[in-house]
Amino acid sequence: MAIGIVAIAHHNHQWRPSAMKSYFLGIDNGGTVSKAAIFDETGMQIAQASSSVRMLTPKAGHTERDMDELWHVTASVIRNAVGKSGIQAERIKGVACTGHGKGLYLWGKDGKPCGNGIISTDTRAWEYPVKWAMDGTADKVFAKTFQSILWTMNPSAWSRSNGYSK
Repeated sequence: MAIGIVAIAHHNHQWRPSAMKSYFLGIDNGGTVSKAAIFDETGMQIAQASSSVRMLTPKAGHTERDMDELWHVTASVIRNAVGKSGIQAERIKGVACTGHGKGLYLWGKDGKPCGNGIISTDTRAWEYPVKWAMDGTADKVFAKTFQSILWTMNPSAWSRSNGYSK
């Protein structure tokens, strides 16, 4: 099926929006780039836009993203992808989001970011899993949940200890 779609797309050279079709938006906030793509009902990508997002390293071991910048970049690539597609945004019937992997993005009760997002390459909270392994916390968590302590718990604990929440 995908081969046929590709052949049709190359044969026609120009995609035209259909008033009858529904469309879908995919958003990917990757490690270095935010992307948005529009797909039709057959899964054919009809437009995409991307833009880089700055990685902040304010201190040794700290790897962050400005959450306001991330929001603006993401909104911009969505607008650009919709504009390139030629469809009306109202025709988008579903949205799927993916991210770069582990990270911690805290929001306050006021609906605003508590600070920069903490990226999975950040090592500021390295001492927490060491401490939890030594004091038995990791074993207790595993015995109760059958899961290891996830990476996001490390910067979560650091954030709480350092007044990072609102």
